[in-house]
Amino acid sequence: MSESTSTSLGDQPAGLHDEAGTPTHEDTGAILFPELVWAHHVWQHEAGLGPRRVSDGGGPSEPVPGVMGGRGRARSEEVYRAKLRAFELAEGEILDAYWCWNEASAVALTAKRRGGLWLRRRERELHLHRVTDWATMRLHEVTELMHSFDSLAIRASEILTPAPKRIAMERIFAEQSYLLGFVETTDRKPTKEELRQLVEKQNKTLADIEAYYDRAAQNAARIYYFLGMMLGLAVLAFAAAAVTLPLILFGDVERLAMRDYLSSFLAGAVGAIVSVMSRMRQDPRSPQAFRVDYEVGKAPLWFLGAIRPVLGAIFGTATYFALQSGLIVLTPATEETEFYFYALLAFLSGFSERFTHILLGQVTDAVATPSGTQSRRSTSEIDDGERAPRTTTTDGDGT
Repeated sequence: MSESTSTSLGDQPAGLHDEAGTPTHEDTGAILFPELVWAHHVWQHEAGLGPRRVSDGGGPSEPVPGVMGGRGRARSEEVYRAKLRAFELAEGEILDAYWCWNEASAVALTAKRRGGLWLRRRERELHLHRVTDWATMRLHEVTELMHSFDSLAIRASEILTPAPKRIAMERIFAEQSYLLGFVETTDRKPTKEELRQLVEKQNKTLADIEAYYDRAAQNAARIYYFLGMMLGLAVLAFAAAAVTLPLILFGDVERLAMRDYLSSFLAGAVGAIVSVMSRMRQDPRSPQAFRVDYEVGKAPLWFLGAIRPVLGAIFGTATYFALQSGLIVLTPATEETEFYFYALLAFLSGFSERFTHILLGQVTDAVATPSGTQSRRSTSEIDDGERAPRTTTTDGDGT
């Protein structure tokens, strides 16, 4: 987003552009777009590309003539094309643009391919660029609306997934173009009633786009969080395989014990993922629903999602150790069911923090009570409500 004014072509610092007006160094869109808008303004006036006027005799309308000759028009077009190439090289293709005629003001929507990983290259960066001070400097209400749309466009371009982002950015561009069109059609002198109606209508439109952004951003946060959880689970599985396989193949490790440990480790991670996914389906108004601040950005959401299965794996491992150590008196019915027994309890530990607190609370009681008099709770003392895998609290990351 750029909001600035620009000097005329003749006032450009020497050494920054070549004879055709092409930058000789790498500029950003914030610098290039005001220069592009000014070059376009000069060119459309010199080439007579603006509004058509009606002849006095009632004949066909004619274009407003330029004030310079053919060489001047060719020179202004050459400079404009060079500015356009430089801007699109820096900011991407211009998908749509609104150019004012009366003043050197414009808004443009650009799309640029991402670099880096293959998946990121498929997503295009959408940005709005705006230079409107020349047209709106005396209409403070319009300027404030422009800034409100700017703020919303910045958030949408950073948070939303590709399809909702395109929709939101196109809508914002359309509204900013409408505002510039209003300024031009009223010759920058609207009546108070016209201005009041404009502000009232645009505020409603802004609220509607913000509501759409909020819904889309919540869905985007769920997607980023879920992808982070899948990444965390993949890392855990790889780490478990890298550590345990050499021990099983070359170490003196009992394979059944290692099998039970691995099942508890991974079952806890899967339980944590299932817990989050089940709460994503709940009514957002529910106190147990999945909540996360989507405006923290994509990378933090990926990170928080990746941490979730790690916590579940830790809970599952702690549960396995507590059962194996005998601090909690819960045993499988037969040796053949040990695998399912440990995997189930580890899954419940990862799924429900309440269930984990109950088990670890028993460990705390057992450790704190003197030997011989320690009081342990059997499975019959855990009522049905405590066994139920449910979540009653929400952490800062929505887990």
